[in-house]
Amino acid sequence: MPTTIEDLSVGTTEQEESFIRSDVSFDLSEEQLKDVEQVVTKTQSAQPAPPAIRVKPKVMTARQFVEAAQETDKAIATAVASQDFDPAKGAQVLTRDKTPVKKDTRTIDWSKLDESAIYNDSIPIEAKPFAADDSLRIVLKDQNYVARWVNKNHILLGKARGAGFTYITTSDLAEPLQLSIVEDASGQLSYIDVVAMKIPKSIYYAALKAAHQRAVNTVNNLASQKAARKQAMDLLVKQAGSGVSEEFEAGRVGFYTPGIEI
Repeated sequence: MPTTIEDLSVGTTEQEESFIRSDVSFDLSEEQLKDVEQVVTKTQSAQPAPPAIRVKPKVMTARQFVEAAQETDKAIATAVASQDFDPAKGAQVLTRDKTPVKKDTRTIDWSKLDESAIYNDSIPIEAKPFAADDSLRIVLKDQNYVARWVNKNHILLGKARGAGFTYITTSDLAEPLQLSIVEDASGQLSYIDVVAMKIPKSIYYAALKAAHQRAVNTVNNLASQKAARKQAMDLLVKQAGSGVSEEFEAGRVGFYTPGIEI
């Protein structure tokens, strides 16, 4: 069926024809554009504005920050621990036990080397120091005692005996000495000019504490004055009774310390 095109302007007024033509051609005059803009502006102003959305910033406390950092550290450690070495990849973060160690497999003919070889980096000599184990270490069965090597000098040995030191025998040892030492005729363990002895920790540590306090008082005038005042107070209480300390606490008596605040 053929399509017919009707003339819409037939039977219409001049104003209607103008609207029809303008609707088809979309050719609006400046006056019509202004009217459209005014209508759109009025429509938009009549609509209520959407409510503003306020997002409250999240503030972390110091404890929350530390906990978050710890969780991050755990996640990183877990990720690193799960990684295996891949020779096809470049730089990798691995744990020590999974890190490949490149070893020099070249053999060394030691018969052809002298001491100058240690300065030649082309010779694969492994840098390895002597064993640093304490060959004079003594491990006692009774951990209430401290083991010490004491000089055999008669004066020093006499002072040690007077302080509470006694000789160590093989029955006191929790493990054998690393040195080849055997008991002598008197049952003592001697090495060159020293002899193995032990002393109760209650005596030895108290003496070390006293030596530490003397060292502090020597370099610290304020600490020295405090120690002297305490010693004087103990002596006064011992001689005059506990009433002396009450007099000091009440502020009726006090020590004279010129130029020093305690």
